Amino acid sequence: MSWSISEGIEVSEDQEKVFKELDDLFWKEEGWEDLESPYAGVEMWIKTRQQEKGERRIPLGRAESVADCTAEGACAWLFDFCSEERVASHREEGNHARLEIRAQEPRLNEKEFATVKRMPFPLSMREFVGKFILRKNEDGSFSAYSVPTDSVIDYGGIGRLVRGITKVIFTATNIESAGGVKQCKVQLLQYLDAGGFIPAWLVNQKIHFAFGVVKFLAVSFQCDEEIDRAALTSFSNTIKNEPQIYTEEEEEAIERGKVRLDKERATVYYCTKKLINFCSSLCSQGIFRNVYQQRELQGGQNGRQP
Repeated sequence: MSWSISEGIEVSEDQEKVFKELDDLFWKEEGWEDLESPYAGVEMWIKTRQQEKGERRIPLGRAESVADCTAEGACAWLFDFCSEERVASHREEGNHARLEIRAQEPRLNEKEFATVKRMPFPLSMREFVGKFILRKNEDGSFSAYSVPTDSVIDYGGIGRLVRGITKVIFTATNIESAGGVKQCKVQLLQYLDAGGFIPAWLVNQKIHFAFGVVKFLAVSFQCDEEIDRAALTSFSNTIKNEPQIYTEEEEEAIERGKVRLDKERATVYYCTKKLINFCSSLCSQGIFRNVYQQRELQGGQNGRQP
């Protein structure tokens, strides 16, 4: 059965619970702090939130960027977890499994996945199993919510695994086109618990790395050349066709520029003419010819055998 994300779909009661749980997780409290981003064009923030009393605080991350595609296209790209492009990138990074789990009774807007990430020695590899749920929001934006599941996956004996937990809200909103190229603003909210006991510096590193998917999305749809070309065309058309109205100060600045340009042109013309006359004088005196003959003679002498 075919289905388009732009049409939307009625969500179930258990899916609504997931939406509320994650909305409360990320937005119930304020306190976002700027986080240095290693990716150009991607802004990042971080905050921590207390879980149950006595438990450790959990880090929450947020990243935003702009992609050269529609909001529907951005969400569909994220939902296609096992596309050839993303599986290839997963392997290039030295990771292991990246799987889509087929449900016996599949839902059109829901997909379960599993992935195994490598960790620095001597830490064990981390396994993440969860599901994406797509939703069309009332404001016309599109979201993909991700929560962990308890499915047991057989990877064929790849070694010891520690199961981590990740929770995600990915939202894409259509914005004004740039140079005829459709664009959307994307926002990724993520909670990442890699499981076990790992150093704080590694936790922060993995949060940065997890946000790389936002940059990967932007690069996948990048249309910088088309946008720049359209912007330059629009600018040149404006200069050519729209009447230009200047202030008195601007008129004076333009006039000064014209006077200086005329002086520069006159100087270049004068110097060029002098150089041509000088070269012509040397040619008429046979100096160039004599110098050439002397060099030919010296070359012949140097080439002779003693």
